[in-house]
Amino acid sequence: MRQFFKFFTASCLGTIVGLFLLFGLLALIGGRMISSFEKSASVTPNSVLELTFEDMLPEKTNNVEDTPIDLSDKKYIGLYDYDKMIRHAAEDSRIKGILLRPEMASLPASEVAVIRRSLEAFKESGKFIYGYGKFLTQNNYYLCTVADSVFLNPVGTMEFRGISVDITYFKKMLDNLDIEMDVFYAGQFKSATEPFRMTKMSDANRIQLRAYIEDVFGQMLTDISADRHVPVADLRNMAETWKSFDPDSAVTMGLLDGLIYEDQLTDRLRDRTGLDDDDDLNMVDAQDYFKEVGSKLDFSGKDKVALVFLEGEITVGDESGGVITDDYYQKLLAKIRKDDKIKAVVLRVNSPGGSVLASENILREIRNIQREGKPVVVSMGRYAASGGYYISCYADSIFAQPNTLTGSIGVFSMIPNLGKFLDNKIGITFDTVRTTAASTYLTGVYSLGEDEKQLMQKLTDNIYADFLSKVAEGRKMPVENVAEIAQGRIWTGRKAIEIGLVDKLGYIEDAIACATHMAKLDSYRIDEYPKMKDPMERLFAKITGDESMSSPMIKEQLGSMYPYYKQFKSLHKLEGVQARLPFLIRE
Repeated sequence: MRQFFKFFTASCLGTIVGLFLLFGLLALIGGRMISSFEKSASVTPNSVLELTFEDMLPEKTNNVEDTPIDLSDKKYIGLYDYDKMIRHAAEDSRIKGILLRPEMASLPASEVAVIRRSLEAFKESGKFIYGYGKFLTQNNYYLCTVADSVFLNPVGTMEFRGISVDITYFKKMLDNLDIEMDVFYAGQFKSATEPFRMTKMSDANRIQLRAYIEDVFGQMLTDISADRHVPVADLRNMAETWKSFDPDSAVTMGLLDGLIYEDQLTDRLRDRTGLDDDDDLNMVDAQDYFKEVGSKLDFSGKDKVALVFLEGEITVGDESGGVITDDYYQKLLAKIRKDDKIKAVVLRVNSPGGSVLASENILREIRNIQREGKPVVVSMGRYAASGGYYISCYADSIFAQPNTLTGSIGVFSMIPNLGKFLDNKIGITFDTVRTTAASTYLTGVYSLGEDEKQLMQKLTDNIYADFLSKVAEGRKMPVENVAEIAQGRIWTGRKAIEIGLVDKLGYIEDAIACATHMAKLDSYRIDEYPKMKDPMERLFAKITGDESMSSPMIKEQLGSMYPYYKQFKSLHKLEGVQARLPFLIRE
């Protein structure tokens, strides 16, 4: 009986503590929500919209893999919504101008291209744009050059020094650890396995990477030259020796319009908005403006065009948010196929690739949509490479941005052999009894025999051949022609048109226009997918263990080194034959 009362008392105490914590959490959530509403700035006449891009920038709002705990109603505004928001501000009489203050480590050039188009449309309304920074990375400066004037803090610095590609090689480390990595690949330029079998770039990889970054940098120089009225040759010379490192030199060379402090910037903004010296300048940040104008739904048309965002690595699973999992997207695409109100589909693809199995499953559902008579049009973002191109190749039309990285039509697989490492470094050995020779194939602790190696290479070659045949059928090209431009080689969107992998240069709005034309739609509305959880739903998912909370904290601590951590972490997710990119681009 004493034990009974002991456990009964403990259970009651646990229940009371649990209820106390629950009510405390609910009170905290309510307080934070009320606080967030109170802090929202109103949009008044003569306001200036301030764009800092301080958070991660997904294609679709809140479509991020990892989000930090935040009880407010903050959004991770997507590129698509930024475009719509800036264009809306051009027609909003309360917004007199835009201040660009990019604070993100560095916006990718592909995202910069989209936002620059939006800002150019904003300028056509006759409103002003200023660019300012304490420190401007090269791509952030590229963004700011669309402004009427670009300023830097007098003791700040700016980057303008070209583009490089960084690849981390693990071969020596693996040798030192006695870890054997058996690699199998198809495609002369498919360099994803090089870090595990080489100590530096192959000649083929160096050729393709140089061609890619020269094309991207050339487009950047052309745009900056047009905005800053500085010859392309002079810009390239400035970048060669990083002459802009000295702020005064950057002004003299025409890269900047002046070096000013915060208070001087405020005075200039006040003058442009026509305010008196004693009037307050109303700055509206993107979060507040998006809350007011970004969530308005359009019910103008009965027919719908599904805009599906596929961004992140392609992998097996059933998750959503910054990753493309086959189970989740198979169900989503099947739902779209069965919706009679949806007459056309636009896929916004921003993926470096991933699992061939997952890519094949997703592609099948895309083909099923087409078999229902619904046109499918692809709009490529930063990446649509390898597995990203795999899921795109059957589209009725493909649009790419000039600096999209696409192609990389090739596959690979890797099998580590930890036997020597475990024996020599730790003292663990293995022995076996088997019924057949094949029963110990591909275990990861025994060296591969010739039969195993031939088996894996044959599998890789067969999948590559299937990849080529799919591209040939989807793009209506002879398979021999596809084989010549494939080989795992990467291409910019501009070059991809010349070789037949892409139909036109364009952006999401161009793909939507194409899809509606194919479906013969006069009146329609856009329905966006996937439907993202709001911050509260994500919070409870984290509390119940459905989502990880560690990655955001790691990202905050590692800063600019986070991409390397994420790349290394992704190695643990490799299952089966892969079609993905292996490198990081420093823009």
